[in-house]
Amino acid sequence: MSIIIIGGYIIAIIGFPFVFIISLELTTNQRKWLGDDLIYNEWNIGQGPDPSVRLKKVEIYKRVTLFPVMAYLVKTKTYDEWSFPLQRELTVVFSEKDQTLYLTSVVNGYKVFNFSDTIKLKARD
Repeated sequence: MSIIIIGGYIIAIIGFPFVFIISLELTTNQRKWLGDDLIYNEWNIGQGPDPSVRLKKVEIYKRVTLFPVMAYLVKTKTYDEWSFPLQRELTVVFSEKDQTLYLTSVVNGYKVFNFSDTIKLKARD
């Protein structure tokens, strides 16, 4: 009986760092459902006054129909703010007909920065 308890403690101690790392990966700045089976995730990576270290990462996942808890990565894209300043959260519009994602951002300041991008999604069978 004590071997089972000790084994459980060992597994918990070894497993805790992995659960911690995975839970850090799951936190996003913006998450949106695009239709019934697509998930849009957006992260702001890096901080500080220097825009060369600030990045924005966008990932689109497709939910598995047989296992609705699981999803696989369809597209990913990273933007750096050195090239174009971005809002904290991008404006996202999804066209189901075209399977296209439209991203926009407007930053007003000393200069006005307009950003737009499209991400085309291909249907996977």
